[in-house]
Amino acid sequence: MMNERKTRNLDYLDKGVAVSPALPVVGDKITVFYDGILAKNGAAEITLHLGYGSNWDNEQAIPMVKNDTGFEATIPALKEDYLKLSFKDTFNNVDDNNGKGYSIEILK
Repeated sequence: MMNERKTRNLDYLDKGVAVSPALPVVGDKITVFYDGILAKNGAAEITLHLGYGSNWDNEQAIPMVKNDTGFEATIPALKEDYLKLSFKDTFNNVDDNNGKGYSIEILK
């Protein structure tokens, strides 16, 4: 189980989204990696939009840092719930997993 926590969550790898650690717990720093459709279409900047649960509680917009493999941002795991993610470029194009958002479970 410990090894599993250290690896990336690749549930959405086919969409260009991964998080590390794979099974975050409250208090962890979560690194979000993005190389999805917006990045593939040449976006120079990406903003990570996040919230908790189905109502997107504690909603935030975090600028991501561009690197050789795409974009990344590190965020705190604030509470036990589902972390919902979506991504936006400077032209307000959104990658939100076809309206569902990308959900990452945060454990206690």
